[in-house]
Amino acid sequence: MSEIYQQVRHWAWAVDPIHVGMGRQQISRIDLPVTREPGTNLPVLPGSSLTGVCRAYASFEHAGAGLRCAGKGNEEGEGHCGQDSCQVCCAFGFSKDNSKKSRQGLAQITTAYILMFPIATQYGPVWITSYRQLHDAGWVIAGTPAPPIKSGHFLPVTGGGGNLDAIQTLSLGWLTLQRQAGNADMGSWRFPGVIADGAAAQMTNLEFRTNRLGPVVIVDDSLFGTLVNDNMEVRTLVSIDPKTGAAKDTALFTYEAIPRGALLWFEVIYTNPATYGIAGMTTAKMQEAILGGFELMKYLGLGGMNTRGLGRVEIRSTKREVAV
Repeated sequence: MSEIYQQVRHWAWAVDPIHVGMGRQQISRIDLPVTREPGTNLPVLPGSSLTGVCRAYASFEHAGAGLRCAGKGNEEGEGHCGQDSCQVCCAFGFSKDNSKKSRQGLAQITTAYILMFPIATQYGPVWITSYRQLHDAGWVIAGTPAPPIKSGHFLPVTGGGGNLDAIQTLSLGWLTLQRQAGNADMGSWRFPGVIADGAAAQMTNLEFRTNRLGPVVIVDDSLFGTLVNDNMEVRTLVSIDPKTGAAKDTALFTYEAIPRGALLWFEVIYTNPATYGIAGMTTAKMQEAILGGFELMKYLGLGGMNTRGLGRVEIRSTKREVAV
């Protein structure tokens, strides 16, 4: 029997600042903050946001019934075609109450978490990460155990772009960190990819857009969240009254966004359609639809305020082919 599921890890590069909000706050210095993970207080891209936008974009090209398979499917889900041959309905699910026919989506898109975050320094932009973020994303350091990061210190990463060899102090906004002796070698990192033919595929280095990254440094796990939240992009906007051409009264508001250049990771887990006896669909076909949706995010964006220059994100997978 074929495998019950396939797990594929994806990397998301913020081409523009990204705002996936949690609603207007009445008492806050920021009117429209981004969604955060409660346990770490780190900004995230919720899986529901990725799934909804991906479904809409995938339906543009891959749904046999067109846009009727996007979104909630009109009243009571009757707009969804619900066919076994529909890549969108099989991947994302559908519900047709009148006919008592519904099915859970066979593709699960997880929340996207920050892996590397850009911060302006006296030497230009530097991307910070931590051992916890690397570990959560599946990276492992080959050979000896990872050296601990001292509080108030940073560890340069060789092979991550840029050159920090001569730098002894790094000013990250209000906080200055001292260089820790030694380096972390990105060339020694290994990423366990998807399982293929019974063996784990290996990925050496960060093969996604490393040419875009500047210098990469590892900071203490306890400082990572503070540095990220203190360096989020915050903008102030105001609506213009078309009659006067001036700012509209009480229309001033602020919002925050994950800055351009941030690197995030998430996973898509595909359940084999054969597990549910769906003969007209394969995992590869569902992945084709989802990757098509991801591809359009590079141009059409996700989240709020797309018309204000926000939201574009470029997504690539560790391994694009999925065995069926």
